[in-house]
Amino acid sequence: MNAAHIHLIFNHFPFISLLIGIGILLYGMLAKRYPAVQIGLMVIVFAWLTAIPTFASGEGAEEIVEKLPEVSHKIVHEHEESAERAIIFVHLTGILALASLYLSYRQYAKIRIVYWIALVFSCITLVMLAQVSQTGGKIRHPEIRE
Repeated sequence: MNAAHIHLIFNHFPFISLLIGIGILLYGMLAKRYPAVQIGLMVIVFAWLTAIPTFASGEGAEEIVEKLPEVSHKIVHEHEESAERAIIFVHLTGILALASLYLSYRQYAKIRIVYWIALVFSCITLVMLAQVSQTGGKIRHPEIRE
């Protein structure tokens, strides 16, 4: 197993988990079901944790795919740039979700505000991960290239 294989194993987890986590978090907040809110935050933390090996394996995957004749260096570089921007928000969102979980267990008085902040960061991060997914897909799927 090489870095490209590891990258392909993990690359869908951050986006899909974050999308599911946002849905559960939003449902819990609107329905005032705080166990659901906590589950949503846990799923967002999971998304953060799966993004770490995905990002870490990207450089090794790049070295492998750039040697293939049908792969464009420009597209790979575009994917790398979008991943570097997104990983900052992924880390911020994961830490915020973890802090929100901690504060919810400590029964922090203004926890609802913290939940909304976590939701906003999660949505921004989801959009950024969608861009990373789009640029990554272009590497081996010419049918989605413009």
